[in-house]
Parts: sequence; C-alpha cells; structure tokens
Amino acid sequence: MRKMPGKPVCRLVCWYLVLFLSGAVLFPGTVRAAFVSPSEGALAGMDGDVLSSVTLALEDELLSERLSRAGLSSEEIKARLESLSPDERQAVLDQLESLQAGGDGGIGTLVSLAVLILLVILIVKLLNKEIIIK
Repeated sequence: MRKMPGKPVCRLVCWYLVLFLSGAVLFPGTVRAAFVSPSEGALAGMDGDVLSSVTLALEDELLSERLSRAGLSSEEIKARLESLSPDERQAVLDQLESLQAGGDGGIGTLVSLAVLILLVILIVKLLNKEIIIK
C-alpha cells in the first residue's frame, strides 16, 4: 500500500493551485478573434492569375487525396484530373464534399431491422401472447 504525501506537500500543492487559478481569473490574457477579409489576409498581394493557380493546385491536391481514398491509382488520378474542365472540377469537388465518410453498406439498416424484430418478439412474449405463422 502506498503512503499518501504528508500535510505539508498537500498544503503546498493546494496553495500553488489557488494562486495559479486566481492569477488566471484575475489577469486573463487578451484574446481577439475576427474574420479576416481576403484583402487583409495572405492572399492580398496576389494577382488573379497567381490566385487561380494556387486555388487550382489546392483543388487538385484535395481531389487527388479523395480519389486515392476511393481506391484509384496515381496514374488514374492524374489522367482524370487532366481531363476535367474547371466546371467539371468544381462539380466533382461539390460531390466529394457531399459524400459520407465510410458508409456501412446497409449493415446498419439490417442491424436496426433485426433489433426491431427482436423487440417486437420480446414485447409479445412479455404479454404472454403467441406468434403463430401458418
């Protein structure tokens, strides 16, 4: 069995916590949060061509990552990205955003149905009724 620390140690820890928490409450740090407009942010000095190329690169990276998760090889991903127009690229991005991550393939529905059937059978048995199927 371990021996608990003596009173002086507990008293020291308690005073430390009291002083620390009092300081945190009495002297809170100044925190400011606000939305940054595009004209004030990191993209302020970029012209339209550079901004569109950066956006295109980020979209390509996002699409590549999502398509690789879907099981496509890097060659297939590259070929598909090169064949997309800007409108098609945006449509694919919108569709990828709407996809659910990791579907269960209908197993959840089957489990829910099985639980519902078992619940009905349990209620019928508790009411001393019989289910007769002819």
